[in-house]
Amino acid sequence: MVQRREGFGFITGDADAKDYFVHFSSIKTTGFSALSEGQRVEFTAASGDDGKPLALDVTVLAGDDGEASK
Repeated sequence: MVQRREGFGFITGDADAKDYFVHFSSIKTTGFSALSEGQRVEFTAASGDDGKPLALDVTVLAGDDGEASK
């Protein structure tokens, strides 16, 4: 699940239900980097400098436009 704000947002992990901070620069795509509410993604879980959960190398799962979970 993605909660979007301007230039950054949060991804909720399926396995642990933690909210991971994600910056648009961590989204691996061509063109405009943005995610939609409900899109399914894969990402590398990390800890930021402040120790909080951080999402890196974020990719949208093939064929997921976020419509199924609305």
